[in-house]
This record gives sequence, structure tokens and C-alpha cells, in this order.
Amino acid sequence: MKLIRLITCILASALCASLARAEDSLGERIQTAIEIVQTLNAEGKSVPQSILNDASGVAIVKIARGGFVIGGSHGNGVVLKNLGDGNWSAPAAFEMGGGSFGAQIGGDVVDYVFVLNNDLALEMFTSLDQVKFDAGASATAGPDHAAANKKDLPGKSIYVYSTTDGAFAGATVGGSFVEVEPKVNQAAYGESITTAEILSGKVEAPASTEKLYSLLNSGE
Repeated sequence: MKLIRLITCILASALCASLARAEDSLGERIQTAIEIVQTLNAEGKSVPQSILNDASGVAIVKIARGGFVIGGSHGNGVVLKNLGDGNWSAPAAFEMGGGSFGAQIGGDVVDYVFVLNNDLALEMFTSLDQVKFDAGASATAGPDHAAANKKDLPGKSIYVYSTTDGAFAGATVGGSFVEVEPKVNQAAYGESITTAEILSGKVEAPASTEKLYSLLNSGE
């Protein structure tokens, strides 16, 4: 048993390190976000347009998980603010990890779209300080299209959509952390840029973001 735990921990560490190296620029993270949303759409798990329209923002992240039943996780992604009328801010880079995103044996990679339903949830993903979710964090699996059409929506700050069925349960977000990555943002936008400026709508986004905007406004 100890040997299995050791092996899975090593695998998890290698997986997290590999993910971090592969996603060390904003451009790469934008492309990953595009692929995540495309995958959700292709698998029939797309976020209802009405949910996105009413959101304060959206965070899209690839998480590497590892461990034996209870393990660690780490990933990085981009967060965008909803400016209204189908307009989104430029993307800002963040990292997320610490807690275990569901039970697992070995290591794997899971994609998540976090729909941030209010300003407080948006601030959690854009704070300069590391923000840690407590065990009672107000998050739940996102409503599907049928529930959204009926306006039968859970009153939660964060809706979670995942490419893996059953990968997320409300309690498992507890213990994880979110932190903005200024160095990644500054490499893309300039050394003096702040997260608030990126999300203000006044900063020009990389050209590749147009595809992501289109997907977020596609009406899927």
C-alpha cells in the first residue's frame, strides 16, 4: 500500500510539473481554454447561453489531479469578466490547486469551466492574494439546458462544468486555492499591467481570444 501511494504521488507530481511547463504563456492558456469549451460543446455539456449572459465572469482551467483516493491537484487557466451585451474582458492568467478535485487513483487531467455568478466569486479568481476555498464554498455542478430554460437554478456563487462526469462534487472544492499570476499577465500585456486593468474592458486582448469570445457567445 505504501509503495502504491509513493508511485501515485510521483506520477501526480510529474503530471502537475508537465502541465505547468506546457501552460507557461497566456497565448497557450487561451488556446487551451478554446479547446476546453469546444470539447464541452462537442460532448453535449455546453454552458447554457442564459447562464453565461447573467454571469459576472468565467474561469476556464485545466487541472492535473493525482493521488490515492485523496490527492493533490494543480492547474492554470484564464479568467474573463462579463462586460455585458456579449462583450468580455481580455483574459487574465491564474493558477488553481491544493485540494483534491474528486476521488482518484493515479493521475489524470480534467478540464473545468467555472461560471462566476456574482462579483464576490469573480473577485476570488482575480485577487492579488491567494484565495482559499473553505469546505463550505458555494459551488455546485452547473445547470443543464433544460434546467436553465425552466429557470430552475440553484442559488450558488459558482457553477462548475467539467469534461469528466462525476469529477466535481460541491464539497471537493474546499481546500483548493486560486491565485492570479502577474508574471504571465505582464509578459502578455506589459510590465505595468494590473489585473483590474485587464478586466476593465479597456485592454486589447490577444487576437486568438476572438475565437474564445465567439464560443462564449455561440448560443450553444
